[in-house]
Amino acid sequence: MTGLRIRARDTWYDGDLMEASEAARLYEKLTGFGPFPAKDPALLQWVWPDKVHLQVFPVLAGKTSTVEYTLTVPTQYAGETVLRWCFVNPRTTLDHVRAILGTMT
Repeated sequence: MTGLRIRARDTWYDGDLMEASEAARLYEKLTGFGPFPAKDPALLQWVWPDKVHLQVFPVLAGKTSTVEYTLTVPTQYAGETVLRWCFVNPRTTLDHVRAILGTMT
């Protein structure tokens, strides 16, 4: 991941890239579980080579929280395709996945 930002009302706030345990400690402090005043942070971390975990605090009932992240990866090496991404969300159906994969051949 090369970037993270979160929108609060009409303003975007850029995130900082930091070591995982330091980021987790800061997230706890900023959410009011520590000695600092509560803020509205987001924490994005790799949990497995093919999975990321996103925490956003708070997400209020009936409201939308917007987070954007960027991922910069090589897609070719020595002229060969080495990586393809397929992003899905909870509303994605098998037909959607088939259509996406059909474009990746």
